[in-house]
Amino acid sequence: MRWTRCLWAAAAVAILPAWAQGSDGRTPASNTGAPNTGAPKTPSILDRDGPVFTDGTPRGPYEPLFLARGQDASLRATAARFGWWAMNVKGNGTKIGEYQGLESSAFFDLDHLASDGCRTLDFSITGTEGESTSIDLYFFGPRLSADFEYERFLHRLDHQPLDAFLNTPNTPVLAGEDRNLGEDFAIRVNEIDTTFKGRVSENVRWRLNLWAMRKHGERQAIAMNHSTSCRQCHVLSQAKSIDWLTMQIEPVVEARLGPVTAEYSHTVRSFTNNDGVVTRSYDGFPVRFIDPTLQYPDFNASENLTQIDRLKLSTALPGASRFYGVMYFGDTQNKYRKTHRDFDGFDLRLTNRYFADLTLTGYARHYEEKGQIPTTFPEDDLFPDGRKPSQEVREQVARQKTTAGIKGRWLPFYGDCSVRRGLALTAGYEFRSIDRQHVTYEILGPDDDEDVVFTQPNTAMNFMHVGTEMRWSPCFDTFVRYRMGSISDPLLGVRESDEATVDHDLQLPSDITALNTNRPKHEDLVQFGGTWFPSESFLLSAWIGIEKRNHRSAAAQFQEDDYPIVLTAWYAPTCRFSFSGGLGFYSNWIDQDITFGNLHGSEPQDTQPVNYWGRTTVVNLGSRYACTDRLALKGEFEWARGRNAFFVPSPDGADWSALPTFSDVITETTRFTAGADYRWREGISCYVYYVYYDWLDKAGNGESGTANMFLGGLTAVY
Repeated sequence: MRWTRCLWAAAAVAILPAWAQGSDGRTPASNTGAPNTGAPKTPSILDRDGPVFTDGTPRGPYEPLFLARGQDASLRATAARFGWWAMNVKGNGTKIGEYQGLESSAFFDLDHLASDGCRTLDFSITGTEGESTSIDLYFFGPRLSADFEYERFLHRLDHQPLDAFLNTPNTPVLAGEDRNLGEDFAIRVNEIDTTFKGRVSENVRWRLNLWAMRKHGERQAIAMNHSTSCRQCHVLSQAKSIDWLTMQIEPVVEARLGPVTAEYSHTVRSFTNNDGVVTRSYDGFPVRFIDPTLQYPDFNASENLTQIDRLKLSTALPGASRFYGVMYFGDTQNKYRKTHRDFDGFDLRLTNRYFADLTLTGYARHYEEKGQIPTTFPEDDLFPDGRKPSQEVREQVARQKTTAGIKGRWLPFYGDCSVRRGLALTAGYEFRSIDRQHVTYEILGPDDDEDVVFTQPNTAMNFMHVGTEMRWSPCFDTFVRYRMGSISDPLLGVRESDEATVDHDLQLPSDITALNTNRPKHEDLVQFGGTWFPSESFLLSAWIGIEKRNHRSAAAQFQEDDYPIVLTAWYAPTCRFSFSGGLGFYSNWIDQDITFGNLHGSEPQDTQPVNYWGRTTVVNLGSRYACTDRLALKGEFEWARGRNAFFVPSPDGADWSALPTFSDVITETTRFTAGADYRWREGISCYVYYVYYDWLDKAGNGESGTANMFLGGLTAVY
C-alpha cells in the first residue's frame, strides 16, 4: 500500500509539470474547426491574446495588461559588491566564530533582476566570508515559478569538559579520560531548499518541495567505558567524524472545488550517515557480561526513512463560518533496528464571525504514535555470557495526545464613536490529555532482592486564559493577559537503580527518592504591556511577564518563577537621523528537592533542597545618520550577560557542594559595529566597516575570545 502511494506521487510529479507547460487552462476548439461558444472571457495578464492597448491593438503572447502601446516591459538591473575581511583573533575561537570563519577572506555579492513584464528572474549569490555562501534564485512565470535557496556555513561545537570525573581523584568509582583535550570540533552545513509550483487549470495547482541538508565534520563522543581498575566506571571522550545527509521530497496537489479547497501532499524524508567509527574496551568489570578481548563501537546515528500522507481541507460554511482541517498519517522506519514508528493525527478548526463584534474559534487536535520491539540486535555477539541487549529491551512507549478548546474575541462597544470602542475582551479554555502505554517499570527494592512495579499514570491538563486589549487612540494601545493551568499526574522520571519507592498498591510513600520531575502541577502566567506611537518619528513598546509554576506531591517538590521584561524604542528626530534601542531581562528561579547518591552503591544518599537561578540581560542600540546626500554613517552596539548557577547545601555526611562548579556558566558578550557608506558617483559607492566581538567566559571554562574584523569594498549598480 505504501509503495502504491509512492508510485502515484512519483507519477504526479512527473506528469504535472509537463501538463502545466502544455495547457493554457482554456477550453480547446472543437474538431470541426468551429470556434468555441459561451460567455466572453475577461482579459487576464495570463492570457495569450485579447485587445488591451488603448487603440485596440492586439498584444503579443503574455504581454502585460498595464502597458501602453509602444512601451517596453523589460527590466534589467544588476548590483555587484566586493570587499575584503581583515581578521584579528585572540583567545578561543569556538564562541566568537560559532557560525563564521575567523580567517581573512573576500566578501562578494552579485544580484541580478530581469523581467519582461510577465516573467521575472531574480538571481543572487553572496559570500559573506570564506566559510559562508548563499545562492538564491527566484523565477516567476504565468505557468511555472521556482524558488531555489542554497546555504553553506560553519558550525563550531563546544568541547564538553570531564571536570566532574578528572578532578575527583578520591572518588573510587569514577574516572575520566579525555583523548581530545584542547581539540576543536566543527561541522560544515550545506542546505538546499527548493520549491517548484504551477497551474494545471484555473482550479488545480501543483507544488514540488525539495529539501536537503548535509552535516559533516568532527564532534565529541562521550561514552561509558571500564578501565583495568576493578569496578571503576570510566568515562571516555574521543573525536568522532560524522557525515549526515537528510533529504526530503514533497509533491503537493491543490484543487478548488466550488467553496471547498483541498490539498494533498506526500512527504518522503530519509536520513543516512557515513560516520567514522570509534571504539571502547571493557577490560575490567563486568567480565561476566562483556568479552574483554573485543572493542565495542560507539553510538552511530541510525539511518531512517519517514513517509507522511497529509490532506488539508478548508471551506466556507453558512452563518459566516469557516472550517479548516488537516489529517495525516505517517511512519518512520529505523533501518538499523528494523522497526517502524507509526504516527497519525488530525487538526480541526471552526471559526465563526456571524456577529461583527464577536469572533469564536473552536478547535480539536489529536496525535497518536506507537512503535514495536526491535528485531535486530547486532550487539548480542559482543555479550557471550549473561544478559544480552535483546533480553533487556522493552516495548517502546506509545502515546496519544488529545487537545480541545474554544477561544473568542469580543468588541463590546463595536460601532461606538467614543474612545471605549477600542476595548476588546479575549478568553478561552483548553483541555489536553496524554495517554501512555508500555510505561510500567520495575524499581529495585531496598534489599536488592525484590522488584517493585510502578506504572506512569495518564496526564490531564486544563488551561484557561482571559485578557483585555485597549486601543486608546490610533497611537496608543495596551494589553493585559492571564493564563492559568492545572495539570494532573504529569510525567515522572524514574531512577531504576534507586531504592523501592512504590509499594504493590501503587501508593507513593512520603520518603520517595526514586521519582522526580520538572513538570509542574499548577502554573500562573500574567503578561501586560503596550505600544505608544505618538508620531511618525517615535515608537515605544513594553512587555512584562510574571510566570509561576509549582509541583507539590510525594514525587517532587519545587517552585519555579520567571520574570521576562522587554523594552524597545525607536526615534527619528530628522529624516537624516534615526535611533533604536532595546532592553531584555530574563530571570529564572527554581527551588527543588533533588536526591544525590545511590543507596545500592558505596556512596551515601541525601535528598537536599537545591536552589537554581539563571539570569540574562540583553542591551542593544543602533543608529544611522545621513551626513550628506553621499555619506551615511551607521553604528550598532549589543551587550549580553548570562549566568546559570545552583546551590547545594552541605549537611553532615557527603559533601555535594562542589557539584555546581562543574556546570557554572557566567558569560558576557559584546558586539560593536561602526561603518560608513559613501556614494562616489551615480551607480557606484564604497563602504568601510569595523566589527568588534568579544566573548568573555567568567566561569573559567577556557571559552574567552575576541575578534576584530575590518571590511572594505565597492558596490556597483548598472
